[in-house]
Amino acid sequence: MARKLFVHFLVCVCLALALSSDNTHVELQQGKTGVVHNPRMADKTFNINDIDSAYWHKGLPDGNKKFLISNFGGKITWASGLPIGKYDLTANFSLVIHNVSYSDGGPYVWQLKPKASGLLEAVVNITIVAPPERMEDVTPTSQPDAFQQNIVVIVVAILVVVAMVVVLGVCMYKKRNESSCWERRTHHGDHKAIPMDDVDSVRDTLAEELKEFYKENMENTRIHPLDSSMTRTTEDIYIFPAMFKRSHKTIKAETPTKLKGSQSQYLDDQKGEPVKSLDDLKKLLIKNNHVAVIGSAGCGKTALMEKIGYDWACENFTAFKYVVILRKKEICGTAGVLEAIRKLLPADSDITKQQLGEQIKEHKKKVLMVVDGSFLLESSDMNRPASEGDWSLKDVLSFNALRGCSLLITISSHQLDKLRNLHSRFTVIETTGFSLENIKQYIHQFFEDSDKGDNLIKEVQSSTIFETLAKSPIMLQVLCLIWEHKNSLPRQMANVYDRAVNVLAKHISHDGSDQSDVKKIDGFKTSIGKVAFGGLMDPNEERSDFSEGEFPEESLQFGLRIGVMSKETYTIAEGQTCVVKFLHLYQEYFAACFLVHQGNVREQLLPQVTCDTVRKMGMLIRFCCGMNDRAESLITNHLRGLKDGLKTPDDVAWLQQLIEDPSGY
Repeated sequence: MARKLFVHFLVCVCLALALSSDNTHVELQQGKTGVVHNPRMADKTFNINDIDSAYWHKGLPDGNKKFLISNFGGKITWASGLPIGKYDLTANFSLVIHNVSYSDGGPYVWQLKPKASGLLEAVVNITIVAPPERMEDVTPTSQPDAFQQNIVVIVVAILVVVAMVVVLGVCMYKKRNESSCWERRTHHGDHKAIPMDDVDSVRDTLAEELKEFYKENMENTRIHPLDSSMTRTTEDIYIFPAMFKRSHKTIKAETPTKLKGSQSQYLDDQKGEPVKSLDDLKKLLIKNNHVAVIGSAGCGKTALMEKIGYDWACENFTAFKYVVILRKKEICGTAGVLEAIRKLLPADSDITKQQLGEQIKEHKKKVLMVVDGSFLLESSDMNRPASEGDWSLKDVLSFNALRGCSLLITISSHQLDKLRNLHSRFTVIETTGFSLENIKQYIHQFFEDSDKGDNLIKEVQSSTIFETLAKSPIMLQVLCLIWEHKNSLPRQMANVYDRAVNVLAKHISHDGSDQSDVKKIDGFKTSIGKVAFGGLMDPNEERSDFSEGEFPEESLQFGLRIGVMSKETYTIAEGQTCVVKFLHLYQEYFAACFLVHQGNVREQLLPQVTCDTVRKMGMLIRFCCGMNDRAESLITNHLRGLKDGLKTPDDVAWLQQLIEDPSGY
């Protein structure tokens, strides 16, 4: 044992010395804004999604350090007393120092807390240099003392060694006493786990602890897509969205599909049977055992999961003895089902892993598992092997484990093929968002002032744009919040869609950085918009159907994830074909982004706008005019030149209205 401990100690020392020697020297220019990169992010040891939190400190002459700024779970926190605007953090946790001065030189300590390991720490030494024209004014005494910097490095190394030895000792103590998260006890010294043979107590305790968790964490539903603190009780605000069960029967599509370089063809659409209520969904779960609910981002899949959990906790879902809700936060970082379920139980739960597993196996025909597949299918956790006595999440989805359990998995529409590759026996239910009646009901429940709600309903119904957007629950939330604060909705189509795309991107984003999101969105709009415009201007006929290969892969996946595009696989005589579509006028919006942001309005748009095509291109024109004053000026001047060539008074009146309000709806 002593020999093993000594070996562990040597490993700790080596790791600590490696960290302490990870000193990066950075030169920043006086009077400028400087960026100090976090080495572990710069060398791609980790990506943003791997990190829980990051911290920066200023090293002090006495070997201590002073906290400056942190990012914990996406929230930036500054130390009190700092000059306003002095420090900031980038998306990848680099330190930004504004208006650099000579006093900013010296050692800085960064700390990084990955999700899968302990706290990492090292030192970055910063030297301040004068601007080129003032370099001769700099004296050696203006720089921090190198001896002090080395002292800080040595102290940090010693602290790391001590900390790692302490952690090692704690781990060995835990192992020796065979304690684990499954066997935590209360603070009473004589408190024991539930005896293995007391099955009734285990059953009752497990159900009680799950219900307690759901009542505490799922009683309220968010009414703001980005602010989790804005909630209403689930009973007051939840609306069951429009759903239908896909059947094996098909009907001929009303319009043909034409992909680039191929002939038009009518692809069969699947017939659907309406699922009118949560009770209907419960019956399907009992009858069909394995159900996949598919829909785009923001269509209410997570809210549905939490509604099921809360209903069961309130005794409204009594067909099942246990309901297990595994959202992203339960799945993330776990390898097995029992490990994920453990996150739903209190820290001092008396239920052991073995007891939990036996309960799930014994009552599997009365167990409902509800899983966030949108996250799981894209996560590395999907392929992680489970620990002994547990079942991997992949085995459950593949019907290789817990086959008797009922399973409801929520996924995005484009992930259906990936799920079917695991197993094809899922009954598919598609949610199309809110119906008009759902929209009215949600608005009335959102506003206590019935007149205010009625006025918003009238506004939404007066515009095809708003009525279409409101079918998405997350976008209806946005419209309600705008109406609550401004008593009006944006009058420019481009403004409405800018907000929609930003909200959807932030909704699915995991890096917590608005600046990073904006950069990603701008590049996405341009690359997707080029393809969208190409479809609208196809020399044969306008196209709204695309093949996967027409889009850059990264942009296509981003568009599918945020829910502005859809992908569907159809079976035809020659095999299978995959069709990508834009949703809700997003094709015209992204085409306008490409034209305006790339300065292509004059060269690529205006030659296409003629007396014969102007009416057909009205939506694209309105989006372009709403994005840029220069684009609006170019387009309206061009439109005035078309008036004399129009053939009917109706066309002239329509064009005049477009010229007077070129960006409205």
